[in-house]
Amino acid sequence: MTIRVTAGDSADIILGGTWTLCVRVTDVNGAATDDEPVVTIELPDGTDTAATVSADTLGSYTVTYVTTMAGRHVARLVADVDTVAASAYVSDVVTAGGVPGVSDLDNYLGTHSWSDEDLAEALEAEASQQRRVCRIPATFPADLRSALLRRAQFHLAMKRVQLGVIPGDADRDTLRPGFDSEVRRFEKPYRKLPTG
Repeated sequence: MTIRVTAGDSADIILGGTWTLCVRVTDVNGAATDDEPVVTIELPDGTDTAATVSADTLGSYTVTYVTTMAGRHVARLVADVDTVAASAYVSDVVTAGGVPGVSDLDNYLGTHSWSDEDLAEALEAEASQQRRVCRIPATFPADLRSALLRRAQFHLAMKRVQLGVIPGDADRDTLRPGFDSEVRRFEKPYRKLPTG
């Protein structure tokens, strides 16, 4: 007996969304069987719950689970003696309060002499710039959050540098805003394609 997940084996889902897995069960000769898989979902808090399994055609099943908790979920699918696993990461939709604010930037910077007004201005400017170059999903992910805080840190550092130029690395003699390697790395999956 062989069980195989054909879709949904690695998913990113917004909390409250449905995790859907497509499963194929075959015998040792590769022929579809009616051996319905048993599916258990391990939740982020370590508890287990069952998923709904429905037969589509002989040997093809759809597994669905409506997410109720943020974090990593692991599905264990068993048919006869064969077992496979799949995972999904469930993200909570971040409210306006979840996007970095002045207090978050203040904590990120550690000891500094910037006023709250300076921090708010830097965050607003850099959030605007980030929206201009990135697709911002409904869920504000941790990598974009880190990129925004780093952008704001860079913004503030550049305010103290005359003409907006600071020494760079050995490969180039200047470092300009927007070219920070960590910001680029965090934002790369969300970058908008250039138009025109």
